[in-house]
Amino acid sequence: MKLNKTLAELSQPTPSTDGMLAQENATAQSVIIVGFANVDIYGKQGGVWSLIDELRPPNVLNDDSAHDIHAVDLAQYEDVYFVSTSGEQEVMRYFFVEDHVVSPTSENSKANKLEDISDMPLFTASDAGKVLTVDALGSLTWVTR
Repeated sequence: MKLNKTLAELSQPTPSTDGMLAQENATAQSVIIVGFANVDIYGKQGGVWSLIDELRPPNVLNDDSAHDIHAVDLAQYEDVYFVSTSGEQEVMRYFFVEDHVVSPTSENSKANKLEDISDMPLFTASDAGKVLTVDALGSLTWVTR
């Protein structure tokens, strides 16, 4: 499984708009979407975009871990598109599931490799003991516990 990153756009999709599936993973059966901001998820069926769900992370003061998660069954949609409702482009993270049952990874699985995360920050000796988190801008970063 590869963790992907994209931006939620500011306007709703038109019939000719390409979503995230236009370039990726045609064999996937589902996609798990994680949002850290107010974002609408659109799905395309029969060439027409419609609202699937609204991601609305909890409004908790000083809680950088606040997020919302949504799973989309890709058998129902030709494509998926994100629209930010905050007035700014927002970072979205998602991963594809190629099987309806998620099983433990094998020794040779790509899920065991950090380089499969598209924007993994470089880990240096000074990062020893730190944990990986998502900052307020939606970027991965190493922080002290």
